[in-house]
Amino acid sequence: SYMKLEDSLRNAVRRKVDDGTIELPSHSNVSRLEAMHGTILMRLLYKAGLVDVDFGALHENLRKLRNMAAHKHNFEISQEAAKNFADSSIALIDKLEEI
Repeated sequence: SYMKLEDSLRNAVRRKVDDGTIELPSHSNVSRLEAMHGTILMRLLYKAGLVDVDFGALHENLRKLRNMAAHKHNFEISQEAAKNFADSSIALIDKLEEI
C-alpha cells in the first residue's frame, strides 16, 4: 500500500506542476519527479497549501514504519497494526487523488 501511496503523491505533485500551482525548484524538472523522495514531494504540496501539517505527519509516520519493515531485521507487526497502516495509506491516497 505504501508504493501506491508514493505513486499517488508523485501524481498529485505532477498534476499541480502541470497546472502551475507548484513550481519546482530551478534545479529540478518534471522528469526528476520519479526520483524525488516522498518527503520532498509532501513538502511541495504543503508549501502550496494543498495539505496540512497533520496530513504530512501521517505520511511521515507511514514512511518511517515502511522503512522499518523493509530494513529492520526481525521486524514484526500485529495484524491490527498492518490493517491500520493499510487503512491510513488508503485514506491518504484518496485525499491525494482529490488534489
